[in-house]
Amino acid sequence: MLCGSEPAPLAAAVELHYLSAPADILFDRIQRRGMENPPIEREALSRWCEMFQAPAPEEIALFDQPLLADLAAIRYPAKEVP
Repeated sequence: MLCGSEPAPLAAAVELHYLSAPADILFDRIQRRGMENPPIEREALSRWCEMFQAPAPEEIALFDQPLLADLAAIRYPAKEVP
């Protein structure tokens, strides 16, 4: 089994995408989705958020750069100020 830091045998890119959101936003999204059975309780989400460690820049550097990293810039180019 391959881990994120091991080379891919077929030269496939290995990307890491991490998005951050506050626990309140996450819980609201979970509630609106309403697909968890049993439902996720707020206290459980709070415990998971306390245990979670976001990837450090050194860890992110182990992965390939996303192919679509500049997609937002392509769709919404910055306006030049004269």
